[in-house]
Amino acid sequence: METLQSPPLTREPSPTPSDSSIEFILDNPSLGVSTSNDRNSKTRVISDRRRKARAIRRSRAKLIRQRKRLETRLEELIADDQNRSDVAQLKEDTSSLSQRLRMKRKTERAKQPEMALLESRHGNPEGQTAYDQNRNGTGQLTEDLASVQEWSRNGEVGRAMRTKITPDMIQTIELPDDWQDEIDNQAMESTEYRDAIIDTRPNAFVGYAMIQDRKSAVRQSLSEYTDATQRNDPGRHSFHVDAAISRKNNMTGLAVVNRTHRQDRASPWTAQGYRIYQWMDQNEAEPLAIWQPLVSILERIQTNRKSEHLQEPWSVVAIYSDSQLAVGNIRRGSLKNQRLMRNIAVVSRQLSQMQVEIELHWEPGHCNLPGNELADIVSKKARLPP
Repeated sequence: METLQSPPLTREPSPTPSDSSIEFILDNPSLGVSTSNDRNSKTRVISDRRRKARAIRRSRAKLIRQRKRLETRLEELIADDQNRSDVAQLKEDTSSLSQRLRMKRKTERAKQPEMALLESRHGNPEGQTAYDQNRNGTGQLTEDLASVQEWSRNGEVGRAMRTKITPDMIQTIELPDDWQDEIDNQAMESTEYRDAIIDTRPNAFVGYAMIQDRKSAVRQSLSEYTDATQRNDPGRHSFHVDAAISRKNNMTGLAVVNRTHRQDRASPWTAQGYRIYQWMDQNEAEPLAIWQPLVSILERIQTNRKSEHLQEPWSVVAIYSDSQLAVGNIRRGSLKNQRLMRNIAVVSRQLSQMQVEIELHWEPGHCNLPGNELADIVSKKARLPP
């Protein structure tokens, strides 16, 4: 019997999609079919857009800040330019005003040839009134006083600088071995009882020792030549002293200068220098320069009074020094340099007994004052070897 054999089972291959169907699916995402590459590309696009937006915002903020800085700088430049123009205008106005004042002073000085009227107002009410009337009531007394002082200073400085300093004007002197005495009680100077103890000592300085402010001191020094009352007093004698030291030569120079006849404007200056072959401190040399004219004046007065001839009047002796420390120590009776301070006090007491009043003044140094300038030159020459 024949057996029926079934045909072998064969599996048909599944149909593969065609290229056209794939393109159709990709072009129609609504069918619900998408790929991972598409999602990544969209994410990148969004990120790029956000990054660009942030960069634009930062750039815009930076530009805004730069604009604000430029506007602020522009305002500063405008204000600075305005200030610069204001300063230039102020300088121009000041220069014009100064020129007008100089011309006015020059015109006023040309209209006032009578210098005696300018000088007579010091200490003279009538002269002051006449001077005010001559000024037409302007009241610029301060400017006029400065003009008188400038006129006198220029004339006197020129006359003092023309003084010839010859070698015979410088005298060599020697100091005694014991001219520097020991201090009895140095600790007493720092106690609260120092002034009371020194003021009651019998060898205290007899006279007036004055230290004024700089302007008043200059006026006081120039008043010896501008004040008619002082200049015409035959019994008043003024001296200017100074001291200079030299470490190189181990020497000290002293100077004493004065006007012989202050009543005569054309009278010359007299200078006397003292050379000491010993170096000393400036604080020791300055009081020694003050002591030197006092001794010379005492000897001169004693000689004149012993003479039978007409005696030279001596009523006031004014000594000017540019050392505030020396004038202050003499006024206080300092315990430093006690032997020298004692000698100064003794000479001042002897002159006081002869009815001679002593005035010790401080004058500023190197201020174009005639006496001080000449004394400075003489003292510097005296400290040099012959």
